[in-house]
Amino acid sequence: VVMMTFLTCPYCVKAREVLNANNIPFEDIILEDLENGALKGPLRAEMGKRYQQTSVPAIFLKEEFIGGANN
Repeated sequence: VVMMTFLTCPYCVKAREVLNANNIPFEDIILEDLENGALKGPLRAEMGKRYQQTSVPAIFLKEEFIGGANN
């Protein structure tokens, strides 16, 4: 499982809590940390093109978008 997040986003915090509580290993890609935030916009734009999803958290399983905070 790979999850794209913002560090302090309440929905991202909740998603981390749910994954951890269920012992689901995941890679947390914190968008603000990538190139000091410079990749945040381009990555979200690419997510929109590929998955029609730009909000976070964005959760992927084997490179397939499986949902976000509301899924």
